[in-house]
Amino acid sequence: MRKFSNPILAATDLEEILHFAKSDYLQLKNKRIFISGGTGFIGKWFIQALMQAHYHFNLNLQIMILTRSVADAISKNPWLNQDYIKFIEGDTRSFEFPELPFDVIIHGAVAASAKLNSDNPEEMVRTCTEGTYHILKFADQCGAKQVLLLSSGAVYGKQFSEITHIDETSLTGPDILNPGNAYHEGKRMSELLGAIWAKRSGYEFKVARCFAFVGPYLPLDTHFAVGNFIADCLKNRTIEIKGDGSSYRSLLYGTDLVICLMRILINGKSCRAYNVGSDYNINIRTMAQYVDKIAEEFFPQRRDLKDRVIIYGKSNPESPIERYVPSISRIKNELNISITINLEEALRRTFRWYINEA
Repeated sequence: MRKFSNPILAATDLEEILHFAKSDYLQLKNKRIFISGGTGFIGKWFIQALMQAHYHFNLNLQIMILTRSVADAISKNPWLNQDYIKFIEGDTRSFEFPELPFDVIIHGAVAASAKLNSDNPEEMVRTCTEGTYHILKFADQCGAKQVLLLSSGAVYGKQFSEITHIDETSLTGPDILNPGNAYHEGKRMSELLGAIWAKRSGYEFKVARCFAFVGPYLPLDTHFAVGNFIADCLKNRTIEIKGDGSSYRSLLYGTDLVICLMRILINGKSCRAYNVGSDYNINIRTMAQYVDKIAEEFFPQRRDLKDRVIIYGKSNPESPIERYVPSISRIKNELNISITINLEEALRRTFRWYINEA
């Protein structure tokens, strides 16, 4: 397999994506693709795999990436420096439209930033809605046939404790009068805007409601619990859980994430949402134990720690259980998707990548 310079993902990961998504990638031959949000966790996985497919299947792609700073994007991601990749510098809300035709647009520029959501909820809402509106307007002008929005499971609002896996038919939503739900409402409005523009302009509008992930390039110092646990293990520290560890989550590895996104892009129905995540749910306490168990394979010295996992919060049997877990029956049944990497292997590959990078 021919590889581009400065790969960030393991060859095994890229090979698996190409194997399972081959038929989807072949549909992109000779296409022009515009991408916003190309340097975040999902963007790095998606673009890296797209670049490998470009070489492996001789796709003759032309890719343009919207970024706030081209210099920063290339310096931090030197693997993006390819002759078939162009950049446009600007904000999603105001960038000048390039006078070029594009076949496909991937819009994922708004990150799930807990800090921005907390410190400046108005900016979060405006970034989501105004950015999406500007992208959709550009899709109309450039003649795009397909637009893929990277939305979020946050659009469902707080998941009822009795619902173990929430599906796309749920009509629940976040509390609209809570400023802490700015990101959630921004994503809801982005989906609505996409449906409006698809009806007006005629392009296909695909929606991927993304949940929680794990793998190379996962932030280790933000609000992602598994990232914090991995960071603790990399530094041989005790894993500390501030709450009682009863909340339920699930984690999808990056290879399966890309395979799902490609299948939605090529075969998903227009104006129909698809959950993207794992349906293997565990509570935070068990997740920490999984992370610690896998970490011991790489760091035997963890056996010498007095406390490997500490839970500070006290459980309350009367409190409803918090969940953020998707049902993925729609993507399984309609798009013939199967999860290929289990949680233990996902954690193992993530640790291996971080260790090799260090």
